[in-house]
Amino acid sequence: MTAPIPQRSGAPSSPVLPAPDDAAPRESQTRPPTVRNLSAALRSTLRRWQLWLLLVIIGVLFSVVVQLLSVEDQERYGLNNTELDGYAAIAAVLQDQGVEIHPASTAESARALLEDMPEASIVVHEDRWEASRSLTRDLRSQDRPRVWITPSAATREEALGGLAPARAIPHSSTTDVPEVLDAGEDCTVPAAQRAETIRAPGQLYDVKAGCFLGRPDPTQDDVGRVLAATDAGLVFGAPDAFTNRHITSEGNAALALGLFGEQSDLIWYTPSGVDTLSADEWASPWDFMPDWVDMLTWWLFVCALLLILVAGRRHGPVVVEPLPVEVPASESAEGRGRLYQQADASTEASRTLRSAHLLRLARLLRLGPGTPEQQVIGAVAAQTGRSEQEIARTVDAAAVSGNTAMVRYAQGLAALEDEVRIRLGHGPRQILRPSQTPPAPQDAAASHDGPTPHEDPTPPTTPREEAP
Repeated sequence: MTAPIPQRSGAPSSPVLPAPDDAAPRESQTRPPTVRNLSAALRSTLRRWQLWLLLVIIGVLFSVVVQLLSVEDQERYGLNNTELDGYAAIAAVLQDQGVEIHPASTAESARALLEDMPEASIVVHEDRWEASRSLTRDLRSQDRPRVWITPSAATREEALGGLAPARAIPHSSTTDVPEVLDAGEDCTVPAAQRAETIRAPGQLYDVKAGCFLGRPDPTQDDVGRVLAATDAGLVFGAPDAFTNRHITSEGNAALALGLFGEQSDLIWYTPSGVDTLSADEWASPWDFMPDWVDMLTWWLFVCALLLILVAGRRHGPVVVEPLPVEVPASESAEGRGRLYQQADASTEASRTLRSAHLLRLARLLRLGPGTPEQQVIGAVAAQTGRSEQEIARTVDAAAVSGNTAMVRYAQGLAALEDEVRIRLGHGPRQILRPSQTPPAPQDAAASHDGPTPHEDPTPPTTPREEAP
């Protein structure tokens, strides 16, 4: 080990201890890592869950392919729906009878069909969406067979003269509404007369002219009728009567053939969400999704929540481990200094240095942390032999502006503190670099190879005694 070069007299001394041998590995470098990076953690997680992720992806792709290849109508009351709630059976029977069905899902397509086939019958079936107001007003004045199935309140008010509902037909017989409804003696609709009876849940309408009474006695109040005759056409309130489930019950099939088979062409208008929008509005894609999409969305949300809870659970008690890197205090100080430098905050940094310097001087002079500044300056002046004005100018940070002036100011504070320490017999400060470790304490009686830092290598001379 080489001894440090002694500094010149009168210059602020800041000794630097020799750097350790580079060949000796640091403790933080030889310590094995205990924290994995993000990419390694992600790869480990994917390896653990790759089977389940593969199954989920296969299931999603299979569902998408099935939906894309499926051409079957799944809509309730759909003409091609072969489920129990579809109209595939009655549509097939009508086609066998020579009736060509022309489906329309928008008001524009319905208008085009009405213009092309002025003699065709039209069915307006409002299930999920309301019909176009302008189209219903036009249909009111047209002279063609018209059948309205479960019209909405707006349609009843706009096109059907304010037709009011009476009561609902339950799925099973009650004391008020029988399970099988009779057409009635005052029924004037030929299709209902041929059907005689129907069986299906639905809605009764409060009208005097109509068929299929809600009470056996037509003279009673609030009788209600399933099939109402109006100036704008026939209104039918039991759409389930024509489904695949109920088409064979009682006279449901005969009623359907009589209502829909009157002409060789039948326009079947089922409104969609497009008809409810104005010209400057946009429809939400969610409105055109099938009903099962809502249930699937909530199910996927619950599954994702459970997956988050399972993946985030703790597998055992918290284990406290030491950090793999030890950060010396000098590195924190240098980092804070770099932040001051990047922010060009030389004034704030000088004030911080001044406050810390006065606290250290007060501690060295045993004045206490609450000693006023002027008293500390006076004690320093008395200890060093300088004037109080000179000490005050040295610690004054008001004139510091810029990084260069701040460096000179910090060097002046360091020199003043070293001078006070030397006067008190403590010796100058020991400044350690981040790559250095503090020296091990040595016994006062132990010998050393060379002079210690800031020690004059020339031994003091003593006067030689003369022989008497």
